Amino acid sequence: MSTPKTPPGPHSAPHASPGRRASSRRRRRGSRLPDGLADVGVTAGSVLAAAVAVGVLIVVRFVVALIQLLGNAVAYDPSAYGSGFLAAPVGLFLRAVVLDPLPFYVVALLALAVIFHVTATVSLLLALARAVAAGVAGAAALVVVGLIASVPSGDVATIVVGTVFAPLALGVQLTAVLAGGVTLSWLWATRLEAAGAATAIDASMIDVEGDEDPSVEPPEKSSVGGEEASVSAHAVPDPAVDTAEAPAPAPPSDPESLARFAPPAPR
Repeated sequence: MSTPKTPPGPHSAPHASPGRRASSRRRRRGSRLPDGLADVGVTAGSVLAAAVAVGVLIVVRFVVALIQLLGNAVAYDPSAYGSGFLAAPVGLFLRAVVLDPLPFYVVALLALAVIFHVTATVSLLLALARAVAAGVAGAAALVVVGLIASVPSGDVATIVVGTVFAPLALGVQLTAVLAGGVTLSWLWATRLEAAGAATAIDASMIDVEGDEDPSVEPPEKSSVGGEEASVSAHAVPDPAVDTAEAPAPAPPSDPESLARFAPPAPR
């Protein structure tokens, strides 16, 4: 037989507000990816982790190229640079940040987002191994671009430099910085995972407290002999226990016992 549910009173446990539930549903709905990307294993967490790792790489490249640009601007000598915009200090800055490593950026981002996922469930050593694998894929993209750019020249030395030495030198540098970016991304994902677990525990505790019946009052507590004992608020005496008062003891009938209370004899 089910007990009727009473409306929550002023002392009932708080439940999650509708606004909070709606906002959490909106966050979950906004974090979903299209079905086509989800089918190939791409998740919002993997895309965000890949973006953080490649973003760190771009920031480091920008800072290094900016320092080189400032150094070239201080001691600028036109005879030390070749002809054309890309051989000027500003052109060298753009090549170092965007033009030369752009294939590496794109391929490494796709590799980390689709194949080599960096999540909080993997170890740091495995995350670094996946960063190296993504760097190798990016270096392969640099080789392809160098081959396309150097083959029309017909010079064997240019082809070897464009397909071997230049991609190898640039790929090693970018892979090393990418490993640092993946480490930061892994630490960030681990912290988010711990915060999400703590939030889930708090929500489950609120749900458990909300399931308690507010109409049932807790038993009263009284202290007896230094120890707390729970006593019912409406105690009913046991009819089997006789609560009548015991009769008073009868006085002794022994004469020797009564002689103690006699007055002393006259002398």
